[in-house]
Amino acid sequence: MKKCLLWLIPVFILASCNQKRNPVTEGPLTLSFSKPQTGELLTIQYKTDSAKLAGQANPEGTLYYAVKKKVYAVSLQLTDSAKALHGSFTLPDSAQAFALKFSAGDAVDGNGGKGYVFPVYKSGNPVPGGLAAESGFYSGLGSYVLGIKSNSDTAVSLLEKDITANPGIKGDWEAAYLSELITVKKDSAYPAVLSAIPSLLSGEKVPESDYMAVRGLYSRMKMIPE
Repeated sequence: MKKCLLWLIPVFILASCNQKRNPVTEGPLTLSFSKPQTGELLTIQYKTDSAKLAGQANPEGTLYYAVKKKVYAVSLQLTDSAKALHGSFTLPDSAQAFALKFSAGDAVDGNGGKGYVFPVYKSGNPVPGGLAAESGFYSGLGSYVLGIKSNSDTAVSLLEKDITANPGIKGDWEAAYLSELITVKKDSAYPAVLSAIPSLLSGEKVPESDYMAVRGLYSRMKMIPE
């Protein structure tokens, strides 16, 4: 019996590793790992013949990675072979989520409005702040740059999951969550927003950005204080 157990242990480890390393496909895009991590080489294959960019000349790829609410853009070096673009990149340790953009001139493949957006993982789970950072791609930048359809419902869901699982990120993301909540629930969100505002302004040294965020919330509720 002991021999059988010892034999099963490495098999289980191998199976777990293989599961972790399975590629993920989103439309014409295949990413080498389903749970991408920082510091590892990630490869991509983008089938140009089945994508929105089919027939477009000089397609390009751009990586956008998020660190909290800041987003950084990196041009990808891609090779065109067998009707597909191939490339690779490594996420910096600070990255919490990322999106991939494929374009040709003014044409952008938004993957049917869903985009190509992924949280960063560690030990099989999204890193703290990963889902929250991912939520940022479903408004603002995602809509204007990546061809992603604005989706506040998705943003609220991601923020709620992340803040619940990682309470330590609440201070960084509460204002963004409340703003998205207003978009989704409109005036029915006002009581929750008003009750949360004091916590945004608590503490000895409240940064100016928090005051601006609170003013923005009041503005959205048409309650700008005198």
